[in-house]
Amino acid sequence: MFSGKSLLSLVVVTLAALVVPLLGVTSASAAPERRLAKKTADLSRVAGFPTSTEPGRRIARATMVIHYHENGTADLDVDVTLVDSAGGGQLQYGVGTTNGSGECNLTHGDTRSTWSGATEYSDWVSLPVNRVFNCASVQVVHGSPTDQWGGRLRATYVQPKLTVSRPQLLGKSQKQLKLVRKTKQNHELEVRNTGKYRARNVVLVAKGKGMKTVRKRVGTIAPGKSATVKVPLTLKTKKKTKVKFTVSGSGVKAARTVKVKAVKAPAKPAAGKWRSTNKSFTFTVKNRKITKFRGIMLRMTCGGGYHGYQTYRTVNLTFPTVKVPKHGYFEAQKKWRKGDAWYNASLSGRVVGKKMTQAKFTYFTAGNCSVVDRFTARRR
Repeated sequence: MFSGKSLLSLVVVTLAALVVPLLGVTSASAAPERRLAKKTADLSRVAGFPTSTEPGRRIARATMVIHYHENGTADLDVDVTLVDSAGGGQLQYGVGTTNGSGECNLTHGDTRSTWSGATEYSDWVSLPVNRVFNCASVQVVHGSPTDQWGGRLRATYVQPKLTVSRPQLLGKSQKQLKLVRKTKQNHELEVRNTGKYRARNVVLVAKGKGMKTVRKRVGTIAPGKSATVKVPLTLKTKKKTKVKFTVSGSGVKAARTVKVKAVKAPAKPAAGKWRSTNKSFTFTVKNRKITKFRGIMLRMTCGGGYHGYQTYRTVNLTFPTVKVPKHGYFEAQKKWRKGDAWYNASLSGRVVGKKMTQAKFTYFTAGNCSVVDRFTARRR
């Protein structure tokens, strides 16, 4: 597998009426960022061929594709099927550029022998990425060419494609947002890149009449990946309205509009001592604050991983004071590190009057150890 010097008589191939644009160069005016992914040869038999119907002299099918990889390399994939088999011949194939006479000057390719009993041949040739190729050809040679196919190279580009989910509240998708006026409430949105090229400098904007405009930087999203964005939403009007979530980056964008309704604040969290219905958690509520939070006899899972085994142990854990906003939804995180020792903990949920209708406590630490517990609670 090498290039150029083995092409023999295939160096110049006449491709009449072949008009090929210079592919592989992205126009400066093109809005979306894109990457050249491949060039596919539109091959057809050249006029005057085949010159023989003897075995192994004719091509039944041929494909030639140049693949351009994100790591900066390129290679030519070749697949050729002959009508029948015969030894003693050669397959010659390559890519190049057209000249003013419509001829394809092949500069990179390869040659391989044919043999009796074989009709299918595959190969790949490493190509320089800094060369522009716009034509390709393959021929069967038995002393002289007996069949020849050629054609132009058609470029395929890949680009990012963004989508944005409905806003989520405590993991539940919201068809309509119910917000307490003048009270900031966090919602999570998933921004996904369903395209085949990375999206850079992605930004999410939430905007609507009677809504406080929010702009969040998301950064770079690889193809097929997503990012979860926390968006603090604040309603300023009493009237029904809509909020539009727009994500944009690398010249592409997507949007989703969601209805918004103003609601009254729920009952204030009842002061006093509380306990979860599963009896694993106890805490105190005072002045809209959850204090003295403690988890007792919690099951911690450790290990697992690749071909690993999980182990379990029982732990007691605490969490610092959490403020409950007027809308009743609360969330907080606690991160700690000292040397190699660390943990990340979180507490979120909703509390109305004497009931905590849903809550989630998580704790992650070294050794792939974690506690994830969902619960409800009541004031004692």
